Amino acid sequence: MGHCHPGVVKAALKQMELLNTNSRFLHDNIVEYAKRLSATLPEKLSVCYFTNSGSEANDLALRLARQFRG
Repeated sequence: MGHCHPGVVKAALKQMELLNTNSRFLHDNIVEYAKRLSATLPEKLSVCYFTNSGSEANDLALRLARQFRG
């Protein structure tokens, strides 16, 4: 597609106008995505946690593991 393809830029702009990906504010799209994602998983795994970085995701995984293992 090349650098700064107009179609990609337009699609990205449209999405960025709808949803800030770096905040904890709920948005209908996030709720719908969580429902659709959890519907594909076994019931015991049907919980979604959204993070905004790999470091934050790793920290959450460690805290959940510690909570589970005691």
